[in-house]
Amino acid sequence: PPLPPPPPPPALQLIVEPEDLTACREATDLAGKGLPERQVELYSRCIESGRLEPANLALAHGDRGTAYRELGWPEPAFSDFTRALEIEPGLAAGRLNVGDLLRADGRPRQAIVSYDRALELDPKLATAYSNRGLAYKMTGRNQRALDDFGRALDLKPDFAGAYFNRCSTLFDMQRYDEAIADCQQALSHGRDRRTNAQAHNNLGQAHKAKGEYARAVSQFQAAIDALPAYAAPYNNLAWLHATAADPAFRDGVEALRLAREAVSRREQADTVDTLAAAQVENRRYDEAVAQYLRAMRLGGADMVKAYQQDLRAKGCYHGDSEGSLTMELRRALTVCVHEGRKLGAD
Repeated sequence: PPLPPPPPPPALQLIVEPEDLTACREATDLAGKGLPERQVELYSRCIESGRLEPANLALAHGDRGTAYRELGWPEPAFSDFTRALEIEPGLAAGRLNVGDLLRADGRPRQAIVSYDRALELDPKLATAYSNRGLAYKMTGRNQRALDDFGRALDLKPDFAGAYFNRCSTLFDMQRYDEAIADCQQALSHGRDRRTNAQAHNNLGQAHKAKGEYARAVSQFQAAIDALPAYAAPYNNLAWLHATAADPAFRDGVEALRLAREAVSRREQADTVDTLAAAQVENRRYDEAVAQYLRAMRLGGADMVKAYQQDLRAKGCYHGDSEGSLTMELRRALTVCVHEGRKLGAD
């Protein structure tokens, strides 16, 4: 008899490994802990496993982009945010991230467009309102900024960042009592050391503007205690001790110490300017002139123009204000400083 036909070959079976989010979860747990390099490593491992569902893959790219941004690497951050949107075009967080990068890059109007799109996708995204408010502030539309911070707080009443952003805007508008109230709210809801330190610093600035020097000193010191690496409160407290209208708060030695601490943390025109003022307070006039010249080199034409205008207002300078560091400006600076005058004060 004929042999029976051979059995059919077994059906080809694809073995699909289950999604593994272990590395992504480890990276997420590190958020806000100052370990962005480790986050990038973990998110990369998660992404490169090739075993993520599209929604989670988009989130992983977005979160890795945030870690890159924290490291100060805008290009890979933008690449990750763009990839997240390619995978999930309806991802509101992706539009938010792109807006944040555009804002950080000094393109607030383009950032606003991206935030608008994020809010179309998710009208309850409080962070998009708060960050769009920051972009409006950059364009000088402070009332629009305040409106957005208010919307963010309507959605999330314990949103420390929105309170802080509104506090900063109100301070710039010289609405100091309202600014103080909002920064106190930021502190009561804040869990992040940097935000808390910034809120203390802003409270110090508002109290200083009101002439409440004892409260200002207390707040600047609280900012230093909260985040010792943060330059601004050292700088602001140094300026207070060097220039306070109330002589009881003048302290040249402490001003000089704090100003040096600020410059060691952030060498920029504003911190060097404060160091110069502290030198004047200590009657170290030649050193003060050297620091003012250094501040102009760091700050460029805008800083030079500011000094030219201030020296003219003090009657020490009679040239133009085109922003050039001329010999006439150097002579005027030397004369004014040796008279014990501080630029930006007195």
